[in-house]
This record gives sequence, C-alpha cells and structure tokens, in this order.
Amino acid sequence: MQPNVLNIPPEYIFVDCLARHLVQTYSADLSRLGDVTILTTTRRAARALQHAFLREARGVPLLLPRMRPIGDVDEDELLLEGGLSEDLQHALNLPPAIDPLRRQLLLGQLILKKDPENQDIAKAVGLALELARLLDQTQTEGQDLKDLWKIVPDEYATHWQVTLEFLKIISEVWPQILEAEGAIDPAKRRDLLLRHQIEEWSYSPKGADICCRFNRIHSRNCSIIKACF
Repeated sequence: MQPNVLNIPPEYIFVDCLARHLVQTYSADLSRLGDVTILTTTRRAARALQHAFLREARGVPLLLPRMRPIGDVDEDELLLEGGLSEDLQHALNLPPAIDPLRRQLLLGQLILKKDPENQDIAKAVGLALELARLLDQTQTEGQDLKDLWKIVPDEYATHWQVTLEFLKIISEVWPQILEAEGAIDPAKRRDLLLRHQIEEWSYSPKGADICCRFNRIHSRNCSIIKACF
C-alpha cells in the first residue's frame, strides 16, 4: 500500500484543518475516530490537537483519536500496543534504557580517567551531559559514531583529531560499559520500539488512518513513519 500524503498550506492552522478533515471524513460514524492514530511532534502539539477537536465538535461528545507524541515522548510511552504477531515477540526482549543520571555519572568517570590532569568532577559531569546529548542525537539520526574519523581526512584540522580522540569515550568505550550494565541508551531503545511498532503495523494493518505531521519531526523519523500511512 502506497502512502497517502496530504499537505496543509502553512498559512492555515494545522491542528484545526486536521481536526476538521477527520471529523468530516468520519461524520457518518464518529465513533470510528477512536481507531485513528495521530503521531504528533510533542505533547504540546497533542494537547493543541485535542483542543482543536473540541472546538470542531461544538459541544457534541466525541471519541478522540489516539495521539502519540514522538518528539519528546518517554520511551515507555512507545511500548507496543497489544496483539503482537508471533514473529515480533522479540520486541519485548529489548534491554532496559539506562537511567540518564547514571549514564551521566558513568560518562563523567570516563572523562576523568581520560584526562585526569585537566578535569575536575564538576567539569567532567558537565561534559558528560554534553556527551549524553551527542549520543542521543547521533542515535536519533541513525549514525554510527565509529565513522566520525571519516568526516575529516587525517591531513586536515589537527584540533579535530584531538576531538576524535576524546570522542572515543562514547564511540569505543561506552558500548562496553552499556554491555556490562545490560542496558542501552534511551534514544536507541525508543528508536527500536518505533521500528518494531512500524513493523507491527505493516504486518497487522489497523484498518484506519495513521496521521503524522511532518514538519518539525526529525527527517529520519519521517522516513520511518511514512511507511505507516
């Protein structure tokens, strides 16, 4: 089945147009709106869409669609809905996400060990937070940190080579720490859960619309979600 992609011009209010379209589409049986899944960018966008449906309903009781924020959602909120096909039961065996604070402290210890003379605890923990954000960003992008050295040839940017050496903390050492912890990074787990959900939708179509707002959603997430329509 090919995706059906519709566009709402930027001069119109997105949530109002989407709510009006769906209410009109299911006007013959508004109870079917409950079968629709809408993927939003953030929780704030989901709340704005809820208010748009209430405005469109004009006081009439309405069963709202399921709304999933994927931009800033906790990974637990992406746990698969019931009815997993037999081939996808492995989705439930994903390692847990490492606690963010523990990750920051462990990364801080690695930074201190890497450069004990030029680092103190406070500075190392601050740098650890930035490394954690870099991990989340690269994993959301679907990139591999081991390929960082390919960005700049060896003969250019000596300071970049120093940076690459420092980033080995997360490209080479951190995966070993995670394996010992029996955990994975939160962004990686969220990405895997999303992919399992997409795969499940492909095997077991819901029979109703899956809507997604594309702008402000990460480009890689867009390519994943596009397959759900």
